[in-house]
Amino acid sequence: MRLPSPPRIPVLSREDKEARLKVFIAEALAARAASVDGSFGEPFTLVARAPDSPAAQAVLAMANEIAAANVAVRVVLFETEPLTDDNAPASLLDVSAIDTRMLTDLRFASAHEQLVLGQGRVWIGDCMRRDPAKRDAFEMYHDNHASTASHAAASFAKLWDKSVSLTRMVATNVAADVILAGHAAPDNADITTRR
Repeated sequence: MRLPSPPRIPVLSREDKEARLKVFIAEALAARAASVDGSFGEPFTLVARAPDSPAAQAVLAMANEIAAANVAVRVVLFETEPLTDDNAPASLLDVSAIDTRMLTDLRFASAHEQLVLGQGRVWIGDCMRRDPAKRDAFEMYHDNHASTASHAAASFAKLWDKSVSLTRMVATNVAADVILAGHAAPDNADITTRR
């Protein structure tokens, strides 16, 4: 008798996760642009473990497109320090247009990462106590699933209320595309940034 093999867990690299999330965000922006009824007015919301989580990096990579679509972004982070030792040139914390808060209560470590892009578009990832860079991390994509988006939006609202504002000083005269491109700011720019 042959035993059935266990179901295979899809294995994705960190770069693959970020690429899939960027496509997911781009599709949400395209749907918003095609909307004529104005029902896409809500902000994009993200709950992530750290600023270098794949979902946070995908939002950062799409920041210019999101800003061009006039979409507000709200982020709740569980940690403000990067999880990896890689020296990333930029972080969500460097973009002043992104409203960021931090969860300080360790009981929220079992909450799942989530990205809500309005009108039924939701990504749900592993819980925040697990390293999001793991190749076998849990993730689900929901497209056109209003009840999931409603539950995720309610969850985000509760986490937002329980989180605290971050004290950040980001130079207002440094454009987001300069930060995202990793270019040095002009010599006369005030670049006092505190994360």
